[in-house]
Amino acid sequence: MVRGIWNKESMNQDIKAEIIKESNRQQESCLYTSTSLYIWLRRKRLYENWLVIVPVVCGILASASLLNDNKLLTGSLTILASISPAIYKALKLGEYIDSLSREASVYKNLQDEFRQIAQIHSNESIEVLKDVFNKAMDKMNKARETSITPPEWCFKKAQKKIKQSKNRWLIV
Repeated sequence: MVRGIWNKESMNQDIKAEIIKESNRQQESCLYTSTSLYIWLRRKRLYENWLVIVPVVCGILASASLLNDNKLLTGSLTILASISPAIYKALKLGEYIDSLSREASVYKNLQDEFRQIAQIHSNESIEVLKDVFNKAMDKMNKARETSITPPEWCFKKAQKKIKQSKNRWLIV
């Protein structure tokens, strides 16, 4: 009887260790995903700002160049001012930015959730730990359904940023 209890307890500790290990792995995965998405989001917002500001600036400059009688410059600025809104609408940046923003925050929240599982919930019973972990994994699977994939350059930038951040904390 004592041997059976010891084996069950040992098995529960092994399961806990594996859940903690997997929670740490999922936390890191969410860190890289959310950072990549935030980097991509900042770039999309920059494009959006340019496509909103460029037509205004070009319109102003085209009006000013009318006074200078420079038809080529006026025409070029007028074309830029008129195609920028069409480009903005065709790219659907506003919608895209909203979905990127939502996804980035979902992964950032999941990162925190998996960190809490590994650091806080790991002291609870195996049943509670399994339950909390499974709920977080369900959220993770739901987040993955959208399958928004940042470009490779975003991931590379995220890797660099995270590495620099970790090194800074290690030095301090």
